[in-house]
Amino acid sequence: MDITPIYELRNRLRAAAIAGTNLLSEDFRLKRAVEAIQPLETASPVFAKIGELARGLLSPEQADREGALLDTITLVDALLCTQGEVAVAGELQSLHLQATGSAVSNAPYSDVKAILDALENSGGGRYGYLTQMHEERPELFEDYRVKPALVRALGASYAELAEDVKNWLKSMGEPILPLLEKDFDPKGKKEMVRRVEVIETIAGAGANDFYVKYLPDSEKEIRQALIYALRHSSENEELLQSLTKTEKGKAKKMAYCALACIESDGAREYVTALAGKKPEEAYSAIYVSGTEWASDMVRQMIFELMDKVEEETDGGRKIRDQEAVIKDLNELGHYLDALNGKNGRVVGDCCRRVAVFAEKPHIMKLLLDAHTDRKGNVDHVLKRQLAKHVREYLALCPDEEMVSLALEMYETYGSTQAGEGYFPAALLAKLISCEDCTAWLRKELKKGQNEDRMPDALDGLRWSRGRKTWELETQFYSRALEKYSSFVCQIRQRIDGDFLALLIGQMDGKPYHKWDSMLERVIANCIPDNDKAYEDTVMGYFYRKAASGEESGSIYYYCTQLKQHGYPKCKGIATQYFKKKQQVYMWEISNMLNSLPGTDEEKRAEAQAVLELVKSKSFERKIRDLNATTMERLETLVLSM
Repeated sequence: MDITPIYELRNRLRAAAIAGTNLLSEDFRLKRAVEAIQPLETASPVFAKIGELARGLLSPEQADREGALLDTITLVDALLCTQGEVAVAGELQSLHLQATGSAVSNAPYSDVKAILDALENSGGGRYGYLTQMHEERPELFEDYRVKPALVRALGASYAELAEDVKNWLKSMGEPILPLLEKDFDPKGKKEMVRRVEVIETIAGAGANDFYVKYLPDSEKEIRQALIYALRHSSENEELLQSLTKTEKGKAKKMAYCALACIESDGAREYVTALAGKKPEEAYSAIYVSGTEWASDMVRQMIFELMDKVEEETDGGRKIRDQEAVIKDLNELGHYLDALNGKNGRVVGDCCRRVAVFAEKPHIMKLLLDAHTDRKGNVDHVLKRQLAKHVREYLALCPDEEMVSLALEMYETYGSTQAGEGYFPAALLAKLISCEDCTAWLRKELKKGQNEDRMPDALDGLRWSRGRKTWELETQFYSRALEKYSSFVCQIRQRIDGDFLALLIGQMDGKPYHKWDSMLERVIANCIPDNDKAYEDTVMGYFYRKAASGEESGSIYYYCTQLKQHGYPKCKGIATQYFKKKQQVYMWEISNMLNSLPGTDEEKRAEAQAVLELVKSKSFERKIRDLNATTMERLETLVLSM
């Protein structure tokens, strides 16, 4: 039985619902659809009932057209739901789907389209919009409609956006790999380099066939990235050895670096032989390696250099050649870079040896003479270098061994001259290993020198919406790869409650310190999802700072944060700010009023207070561009708020 007329009737009923029931009497297409189903009415009581309802809908005597239309559509839909077929006419054809992952969000297309427009078009403001949306609604970026645009955005002209997109894609896992591999161009531009970085981060050795496939035709930076990606599989050892002989420049350097990352006797012997001929190339490769043999090699390099310096200084009695010792100490700084990512046992042995060495009086005197600036300030280079590196080692490998080392170094040398440099490493160790180190931190901050190290200690701390926890990101520069790399470690310490109160207490009601703004950004970045208590505490602090009129931090930053979190107050923010300024411009007043947080009533009241302040005789001399025109503009702005 052909039920096509029923489908046509459903279409006309839906069109009528959109057009409105007032036009039903004029809808000749609906009338024809009703007439077309009459032959079907004898086949089943259901068809007969549909015909009865449809004719009643068109009857001039129908009082409740809306209800009748709804009843008719409901019955037609219910009938058609029972008439589905499991086969259709025609030949079977293969269905080619583009794999983009399984994520589908329930967001309306309007939300997705705004993200697509920002990803695919140029223009100011799109970077800020995308980063804000990724922070507030990360699920939209997992949507299958957005992922292709994200891959294309790896070639965005705005480098910061392309780098952020690269990091977003890394967190998406294997479902994004087909899109990254599709249309890959080994002779392309920076976009293809970023694709390789994302692929190797996600797949590692699992994408080895991809690296090998495109390597022969690759060029420039893409070739370098593909060669370095070969490090993930020990099967590539022979290929990498051959590449060290055929490649030139940075591509050759990447071949050595990749080879040094392979845990095998063959790779160790090859790099060791290179060290005898070209030590600089070998050391550069060892820097990026996390193998056991590379760790032992770095330890040997550092200990041999320490022995050499000890000999040059006659066991601590005198320095025979000051320039030679300083040169060796500078080389030691490079060796400390090479400890990044190495075995915890090796890192501990080397740090302890170097720390003891740096405390020796004759070395301290040498550094004092060599690194005293014109004002008489002393930079204890070796100690500060080592302290900085200990925090990096911990951030890269936040295991128990590195946590213990960081705390040991701080407890041993934290009270010595320049030893406060170990405080950031110790605090990171506490954040990683403890659920609450507030009491420990409060005690350590009473030691005055530690207070100034707070920004260094907490830099990179934030709330992760994806992982629903606090984490800390650390960046460091790799000399071998000639680029910055980021590492994220999760922390156990809860930032809310007493710990948050301690951070705010370091700034609230005290004279402004140069590091206030960094700590303020840390506490703002650490607001957990739906944590009203934390949010209210931080916003209350920002409001107090903004309304105090102090020349501390950025009042516009406070206002932005307060507006973003819907803070209801703004009383005193603008008036106190302008009262304490020595000179004011009318455009600045307009900017401030437009930046105010708070309810509409609060903003109008504060704007009126500012207007009265501007009109006061005592304030007139502060304004640099006050005239009839600027006053009229200000009054118009105040009236419009």
